[in-house]
Amino acid sequence: MINTILQKLREQLILVPALRSVFVGDYSVPAAQLPAALLKVVRIENNPVSEEVATIAATVSIEIIFTPKTDVSERLTLTKDLADAVFMTASSLAIKLRNVHINAQKQDSASINATFSWAEMIK
Repeated sequence: MINTILQKLREQLILVPALRSVFVGDYSVPAAQLPAALLKVVRIENNPVSEEVATIAATVSIEIIFTPKTDVSERLTLTKDLADAVFMTASSLAIKLRNVHINAQKQDSASINATFSWAEMIK
């Protein structure tokens, strides 16, 4: 199931040739490696405050860098697709999403910022 979801996400990225790289935190990630980056963030950055805390909270900031010729509609569409893919990936990993905020900006017609927050129950 997870592999199917990740494959769909990869296909979406291929459909937008203007996509060059993704930043997860301060790290640049090639577009082709985005699914692995999302899983890494889910598994590594979710650190419980203590062992007695039953909920892990995490916030992930993803910046998508585009070539200047990419138009606004393409960027907004990809952002929605990315959000959907994050929801699907989180669901497949038994993570309950708590909040999703997407901020599409026209900063030099070059980027979109999407912030995802979720809570995962420790088993």
